[in-house]
Amino acid sequence: MRRGNSPENLNTIRKTALTLTKYDATPKRSTRKKLKLMGSSSDCLESLLCNANANFFAAQF
Repeated sequence: MRRGNSPENLNTIRKTALTLTKYDATPKRSTRKKLKLMGSSSDCLESLLCNANANFFAAQF
């Protein structure tokens, strides 16, 4: 990463996290709660990544 590009880099990370929460199949949780859980628990982050990845590819085909 280069100096001065941090706003663009953080924006990319933020948008990726929002996309992952969009394709997550966990019911009855808001996007805000999902993002908090991803930040606080590595187990929750792992499950969200696996579930969202599977749901994303299922939606594409």
